[in-house]
Amino acid sequence: MTKHELIELVNQIYAAYNQTLYEQDKSATYRAWYLLLEDLEYEAAMNAFVNLAVYEKFMPRPGDVRRATIDAQTKMPPHLDGYSAWGIFVTLQKNAHYGTPTEIPVPESLRKTLERLGSAAHDMHTNGDREVFLKTYDAVVRELDQHKYKISENPTRAQAFPPFLGSKSLGSESAAGTESTSLAPDVKEKEKAQVSTQEASKP
Repeated sequence: MTKHELIELVNQIYAAYNQTLYEQDKSATYRAWYLLLEDLEYEAAMNAFVNLAVYEKFMPRPGDVRRATIDAQTKMPPHLDGYSAWGIFVTLQKNAHYGTPTEIPVPESLRKTLERLGSAAHDMHTNGDREVFLKTYDAVVRELDQHKYKISENPTRAQAFPPFLGSKSLGSESAAGTESTSLAPDVKEKEKAQVSTQEASKP
C-alpha cells in the first residue's frame, strides 16, 4: 500500500464513522496506520474495512483492519475459545478410552497445545487440569496469531510520515530568532543614551 492509498483509506474510515481527523493530528495518525498496514494491498484492506463497517458500531483500529484483511485472504476460521477446545479434547479422550472411532477435526491450535502438554495430556480430567490446559492453549493461540498477523520488516516504514511540527515551522522559528537578534543593537543604543543623560545631569 502506498502512502497516498493509506491516506485515502484512513480518510474513508473516518468519514464512514463520522469522525473528524484534525489537521494537527493527521501526520501522527497516518503514520500509526501506515506502520500496521503498509505491507497489505489497498483493495484488500478497503474491502476488509467495508465488511467491518457493516456490523462494527465503533470505528475499527488499524490492528482490526489488519486482522480482518489477513483473515479474508487466508480463509482460515477463527480460533476456538479455550473452553470449546477443552470440550473437543475431552471428547477425544473418551473416544480413545472406549476405542470409538472419531471424525472430529482437530484445529491446529488444539493439536499444538496437545504437543506442548506431551504425555501429561493423557491423564487430564480435573478442574485443575483444565486450568493448565486453558493457559497452555491461550499461549499457543497468541503465538499462532503473532505469526499470522506479523508485520513484514521494512526499515524505512517509520520514516513515511514525519512528526507534525505544529503551526510554527523550523523556518519561522529561525526567522523569529533572527528578528530578536536584529533588535539587540537598538536596545544597546537606548541603554547608552540613558547612561549619557544620567552623566550629563550630574553636577
